[in-house]
Amino acid sequence: MSGIVIFGGTTEGRELAKACLELGLEAFVCVATEYGAGLLPAGRTLHVKTGRMDQGEMIRFLSEEKPSLCLDATHPYAVDVTRSLTKACEQTGAPYRRVVRKPGLETNGAALWREGQPFWEGQEGPCTVFVESVEEAANFLKTVQGNFFLATGSKELEKYTSIPSFTQRAFVRVLPSVEALEKCDKCGLSGSHIFAMQGPFEEALNVGILKQAKASWMVTKESGKAGGFQEKWEAAVHAGVGLVVVTRPQEDMGDGAETTACGLRLSLAQALELLRTLGGEARPADGTESAGAMASSDAMESADAMESADAMESAASHDKEGCRESLGKRQVFLVGMGPGDERLLTGQAKACLEQCDCIIGAKRVLDIWKGARTKPFLEEYRPKAILSFLQEHEEYRSIVIAYSGDIGLYSGAEAMRSLLAGFEVHPVPGLSSPLYLLDRLGLAWEDVKFSSIHGKERDLVLLIRAYPNVCVLLGGSKDVRKLCQELLEYGMEDVVLTVGERLSYPEEHILTGSPKDLLEMEFDPLSIVLAQNPSRLHKKAVMGVEDACFVRGGVPMTKLEVRLVSLSKLNLDTDSILYDIGAGTGSVSVEAALCCGEGTVYAIEKNPEAVRLLRENRKRFQASNLRIVEGEAPDCLEDLPAPTHVFIGGSGGRFPQILEKVREKNPKARIVVNAASLETLSCLEQAGRRYAEYGDMDLVQVIASRGRKLGGYHMLQGGNPVYVASFGGE
Repeated sequence: MSGIVIFGGTTEGRELAKACLELGLEAFVCVATEYGAGLLPAGRTLHVKTGRMDQGEMIRFLSEEKPSLCLDATHPYAVDVTRSLTKACEQTGAPYRRVVRKPGLETNGAALWREGQPFWEGQEGPCTVFVESVEEAANFLKTVQGNFFLATGSKELEKYTSIPSFTQRAFVRVLPSVEALEKCDKCGLSGSHIFAMQGPFEEALNVGILKQAKASWMVTKESGKAGGFQEKWEAAVHAGVGLVVVTRPQEDMGDGAETTACGLRLSLAQALELLRTLGGEARPADGTESAGAMASSDAMESADAMESADAMESAASHDKEGCRESLGKRQVFLVGMGPGDERLLTGQAKACLEQCDCIIGAKRVLDIWKGARTKPFLEEYRPKAILSFLQEHEEYRSIVIAYSGDIGLYSGAEAMRSLLAGFEVHPVPGLSSPLYLLDRLGLAWEDVKFSSIHGKERDLVLLIRAYPNVCVLLGGSKDVRKLCQELLEYGMEDVVLTVGERLSYPEEHILTGSPKDLLEMEFDPLSIVLAQNPSRLHKKAVMGVEDACFVRGGVPMTKLEVRLVSLSKLNLDTDSILYDIGAGTGSVSVEAALCCGEGTVYAIEKNPEAVRLLRENRKRFQASNLRIVEGEAPDCLEDLPAPTHVFIGGSGGRFPQILEKVREKNPKARIVVNAASLETLSCLEQAGRRYAEYGDMDLVQVIASRGRKLGGYHMLQGGNPVYVASFGGE
């Protein structure tokens, strides 16, 4: 053939195929499915190959066709295909170009991001969660409630099926192909939960689907402008739903990519210009000789020059590898820019900023130093995007990556450092905003517990309950109000809050007050708050809360001695997810919550009086990580996240059904059961025979006798015997 080969049934692939047809260039378009083939334009010079190819098949195909140019226009997430194709081109000598898709959210042609969230001017953004894979997206959806709309296609649909109530909560949009619909059917989705259609999709259609699905979340890939990312993002805003974004994977161009044709990357506009250059050199196709075969070497050199001008103009006349060796390793300086005032930059930081070739950082960080925009700069904070920029722009030998505050305290510098193999990395410390505030208040750093909720969730009540001084980086304008509400809810009115706004700037403002005083106030989103708790709960070295400390009423309670044995057998971790089924007054729930400071305890109880006591005890012990679920197990377990541990203090005669539901949600959960009746013991024996993987259950009988005074004597009064059975777990 000796013409052009295009890989990809994407929007870019179809645009390139259309251009080849209009220019009379002989081209072979390789697509994975018949559906993709049906979307391509038809013409005498355009040939289509349908079906997925592995690396060996690609090598055979390219060896037979001997193309003058191979354009990789596959999807940004098809990293395995790109990796195989680059290696096949290297082995066969086919000239390779990667057609790279632009970022998705644009304003006047430029992608914009603000404090870890995408936005466009004049609009507020949706609640957005960024994950690196579909698996991470599925894990996140397990932690939230409500329906979700999946706009990530059918290829990885099975990875979501582990989400509780998947077939009821999930709504998907897939291509109207037999293959896609078969995958939906395999995953148990009914027709009312499937939107089979071909894009691109307007914002209004996306909004309509979200409303029809009654979705609380939409999941999408960072698919670029061609993939309709901006329309999805805007639809999430207008429909009032959260957005889960699977970020674009770092493309691996294969071994030796930087020194071969496999390292060259083009935008769609550049690729179309390359085809126009080749078409201008080609004779009209007349069936005797292909237009692609007539493309001259001058045309290819012209396209290469266009690529080089964008990447490294100063080194265009030198051999790339030799240039690298002569200059040595490139220098990357991870610079802490301080709290915001340029006068607080260290001398080392200023020297780096003045002498470097390029500066990279978020907009507000770049604004700290007035000279940041007098030299090449990039407004970017995401590590993989920064690495991609560095790889594409080798003309920059000394680069500053700027971070607010200090690079060692809740900074993105550590994630960036892990990606910089091959660079010479230099840390440049700065003054952190929390430390600036503490110095202004005259409080010693070593007496303070630090935390951050900037771009993450954290239960601050748990920290404030345990430490006298907690200093927190905030991330939203309503974070102070939310903290005040939580402190008041758990009876922590005497906590003193100090909020620092715009620290080090001329408009710096530091305000101190109680949760009630600050409840209705608005603060700058990037404020710092110091919480001082004069009556914190001192954590014991061992478990064991006295029974008299709990509000009891007339509801049964797991007594101290049985509780200690049960909690010991549970073997909880600090981040455990525990179900306490039949929680009663909540003695086990509360003590478990105090142990699992980074986890969550779900207290399941159907008795309204017991639920009331649970709420009182949760507030009394400030157990903010205790969630009360009013209902009967196993019915009310459906929408809860999978447990790591389960305590069954009362089953209401439904022990087999409860055990089966727990096994369904996590077959490796650690389970402890308190049995005071022969019937429950019988159920335990049957479970041991039915589920062989549990092996021999550990069974302990606890009989505790307590002394009481009768006249001049002390007598022991025995309690009811309780069997503590434990099994399962890793």
